[in-house]
Amino acid sequence: MPDILLIEDDLSLQQSLLNFFDECGFTTTAAGTRQQALQIMQLIQPRVCVLDLNLPDGSGLDILQDIVDRKLPTRVVVLTAFGPPHLRARFSPQTLVEWLTKPAAPEQLLDAVQQGLSQVPS
Repeated sequence: MPDILLIEDDLSLQQSLLNFFDECGFTTTAAGTRQQALQIMQLIQPRVCVLDLNLPDGSGLDILQDIVDRKLPTRVVVLTAFGPPHLRARFSPQTLVEWLTKPAAPEQLLDAVQQGLSQVPS
């Protein structure tokens, strides 16, 4: 089972984050659209989802809501340049681990992912 599902439409940033997570020892699967992400979520249940909100075919908030509605054990780290942080209050801290604004420091992103992994039930 992949540790991380990375949902990021900017291919350059997606590749950089894939490399970063790989160097940190994680197994990571990537999606560039909302539709791809939802299809992957049907096939796997990643432990952590690093989620961009502004996707070419919709909002990452729909993915976050899907995780909540399906009661998946996936923990979410929002990583976005857009999206008002007041939306964070709509989601339980048991699902939404962190809300980071791009560009986030690598240490900050790694801390959020590790926090999410520590919260996933065994």
